[in-house]
Amino acid sequence: MAAHYVRQTFKPHSHPQYLIGVITGGVHSVWCRGERHTVLPGTVMSMRPGDVHHGNAAIEAGWVQRMFYVDPRGVAEDVVEADGDLAGVHDRGSAGGDG
Repeated sequence: MAAHYVRQTFKPHSHPQYLIGVITGGVHSVWCRGERHTVLPGTVMSMRPGDVHHGNAAIEAGWVQRMFYVDPRGVAEDVVEADGDLAGVHDRGSAGGDG
């Protein structure tokens, strides 16, 4: 989804999907995970399913964003297909990492 918001104010809400997006113009003020963030152009944002958030424009010109909504079921299916075992994704030690 691509959007340009000027006067929009979002009340606290959440989404059942992962959100991955970028602010491409203006400045967005958003509250999420207990903190207020001032989001500048070029910033990549992400939110987990169920993260309650709300926000508005931080400047008079508003903000422009591109946001992708990713179904968590699809992510799990892709991980299982690529790795063969979903549990292995969370076990960094099995991949030869530091743990």
